[in-house]
Amino acid sequence: MKNYKKMMAMSKSELEDALKELQGTKSTYPDGDTFAMCYSIMPMTRITKSLTFKCSKCMEYDQMTFYTYNEDENIITNYKQLAKEYTKLGYDAKIQHFCDSCIDESNGKLSTLMFLFKTKGMNDYTYTELDTDSYSDDEYQIVLKFLQGRFSYDELNKTLRYAYSSNELNDIIERITGIKLPIGQSND
Repeated sequence: MKNYKKMMAMSKSELEDALKELQGTKSTYPDGDTFAMCYSIMPMTRITKSLTFKCSKCMEYDQMTFYTYNEDENIITNYKQLAKEYTKLGYDAKIQHFCDSCIDESNGKLSTLMFLFKTKGMNDYTYTELDTDSYSDDEYQIVLKFLQGRFSYDELNKTLRYAYSSNELNDIIERITGIKLPIGQSND
C-alpha cells in the first residue's frame, strides 16, 4: 500500500491507484446501514439573492439567482474558497461561470456554475456542474478528503449530513476528478 498522505498532488495514475485502494475497503463498509440525522426545530427564512458575474467564456456580464439562509453569503465566493482547498494540495481546480448564450452554444456541456479539476497526466479539465440554487459542497468535500489521503469509505463519510453508499462515493470521486479505472481493474 502506497502512502499518499505525504504527497502534495497525485498524478492521474496515482489517483487511479488510490481509487483502486479505496475500492478495496468496500467489504468493510456497511452499505445500506441507516444513519441518524438531526434536524433543527428553529424555523429559518430562505433568502433569494441575485448575483452579477462575468462569463468565463465571452466575458459578458450575466446574473444568477440562488437561495441562502445567510444574508452575507456569496455562492461564488464559497465555491472559489473550496477550489482553493484543492489548489493548496497541488491540484489545478477553479470555478467558472457561464452566461445563458454560452451555455446554449455548448450543447449542454456547460451550466451556469462549473467546477474544473485537473492533475498531472490529464490533458483537459474535468467539468462538473455546481448547485446554483444554494451552496452545496458535500460531494466536493468527499473528493477533497480522498485527495488528502483518506482511502476508506468510513473516513470519507465522516461528518457528512448524508450517508453515501460505496458505489455513490466511487461515482462522486470519478465524476469530479475524471479518474475512471479501466474495466477489470476495480476492486469491487
